[in-house]
Amino acid sequence: MRKREDRRSARAAHPRPRLTYWPDGALQGNIPVNASLQALAALGQAVVEQALNTPPTTTTVDVGKMWLIGTTPTGIWTGRANQLALCTSANVWFYFIPGTNAWLIWDKNATQMKRWNGTAWIVFTSTSGSTSKGHIDGMRPSYVGAASISVSSGECYVEGQAGVVAYAAAVTKSSLTLSASTWYHVYAYLNGSTPDIEVVITAPAAPYSGSARSKTGDTSRRYLFSFKTNASSQILPFQYDTLGTFWYSVQPSTNGLRPISNGKATTRTSISLSAGLPVTATFAVLQVVNSDTTVFVNLGNPSQPSGGVIGIAPGGPNSGQVVVFPSDTNQAIDYYYAVAPANGVYVDIYGYAIAR
Repeated sequence: MRKREDRRSARAAHPRPRLTYWPDGALQGNIPVNASLQALAALGQAVVEQALNTPPTTTTVDVGKMWLIGTTPTGIWTGRANQLALCTSANVWFYFIPGTNAWLIWDKNATQMKRWNGTAWIVFTSTSGSTSKGHIDGMRPSYVGAASISVSSGECYVEGQAGVVAYAAAVTKSSLTLSASTWYHVYAYLNGSTPDIEVVITAPAAPYSGSARSKTGDTSRRYLFSFKTNASSQILPFQYDTLGTFWYSVQPSTNGLRPISNGKATTRTSISLSAGLPVTATFAVLQVVNSDTTVFVNLGNPSQPSGGVIGIAPGGPNSGQVVVFPSDTNQAIDYYYAVAPANGVYVDIYGYAIAR
């Protein structure tokens, strides 16, 4: 059956629905009155059956039901992306254009409350209107395989959306095409109206609020975490603990995670940890082996050249201490021996903590 549009014009974008009034002295007052009653019935408790790009075939049973038009509509809905389509008769539609940052609807199929933010319909949560701009809850990263990662359910504030995007279920990215020995960064964003994640090499920008970051040049992407690939273009396996620390599940010395081997410097010397720490790292989890048997080795932070030093006792080649140490903004630490040692220091990167 041929689908038709309601002869009445679509309601223009406005914070409140524009109703059709009955002009003084006009005949057939039932036409504007009935149109306004339909609009009130549809939007007074706004419920959509589901989001669709293709208009469904409707009958008189569907009169009064409403659908959310998707971002790539077809057929008679072409050109009406993100509008609301109200069935007023069998295969006849009346449209509402949402007002910026003002309309809420309930999506029966997705079982979600959605808010129009002026660009897209985003999932509305109890914190959407009042949460801090750095808000993030859940969204825990997981290693799935050599070319796959996932992010758990949760929610986060997205700078470009000016609100919270909620993830009802985990999102997994599989069969990623990756380059060797490269840092990748994962971002939360809305793919149309669907919460999604993006994996790219573009690093996050400086924090926009607290430690929260967006993708450089794109505030529609909220930074979640980073991962590194090995020389074979495979993701280095990791675990993410409840304290927000990433732990590598590989042998550091054979995976490019030993930034210094048998170091014997007697002046303060920088060690770059960038092979194992992303640009957002704040702390490094290190195993330090002072293989000398008589001389302490000192670790320091380059941003504090006159302090912030800890000493690692001599212990021989089979000794080792796990140290959680702050890195500077260049993902570096430094070390030195007070006197020349017979044997040097080895540093392995076991993990890191990030601010997100």
